[in-house]
Amino acid sequence: MTSDLPHTPLPEERTWAAEVVARLHALAVRLDTYKTLEVECVTGAVRVRRRDVPGCCGLARGDRITCRKRREDNDRLWFYTSWREPIAPHSAITDAAMRINGYLNPDRRRAGREVKPASPVGT
Repeated sequence: MTSDLPHTPLPEERTWAAEVVARLHALAVRLDTYKTLEVECVTGAVRVRRRDVPGCCGLARGDRITCRKRREDNDRLWFYTSWREPIAPHSAITDAAMRINGYLNPDRRRAGREVKPASPVGT
């Protein structure tokens, strides 16, 4: 059955959507504390860019971070990179910000230590 009426989200959908927006905003605020990063809230994501890298030579100049359910973690909300790699659970704002800053600023990492995507809790 089709309808010309706009879709009215169920209460659970509104709650979930509001949580995603709130977590993305909290992440943007935290990322904005890094002087090397430029942060912008866009529809459904946070756009993060390095201020000092022109985007060449294999260095990640920026990323578009989203927040969505992760099936491997009982559908809890997680932050994701633009290439769909999990970063951290939505409740771990500081951890997510540190990981994002780490892979966007590889020269600031300790030698030989890679920033790897997080695994679900308990695995």
